[in-house]
Amino acid sequence: MRPRPTTKVRQRHGSVQVKALFSCFSLSVPVKKANFAAHQHKNMTLPKDPMMLFSVVNMKLRDNYASLDALCDDLDVDKQELQQTLARAGFEYSREHNKFW
Repeated sequence: MRPRPTTKVRQRHGSVQVKALFSCFSLSVPVKKANFAAHQHKNMTLPKDPMMLFSVVNMKLRDNYASLDALCDDLDVDKQELQQTLARAGFEYSREHNKFW
């Protein structure tokens, strides 16, 4: 019976280094950081600058929300105030496309 190589696993600087004891090869693989992205959007304050607000809201609508109502409910934002702020900058919400333009 042939001995099976064993491995050492060591975590260093956001990657995992695996080294076989019977080999001269080593392999570093990036480790996924804890995914806090799902929780970050709830803790984030929306920007005051209308252009930044436009960009952030559209990104969130595209990536996380099926409607403006869902975004406003989840982030506890006044929908009318958000629409008025973006309307003053020249943007209006399209329910059909789920974005401001």
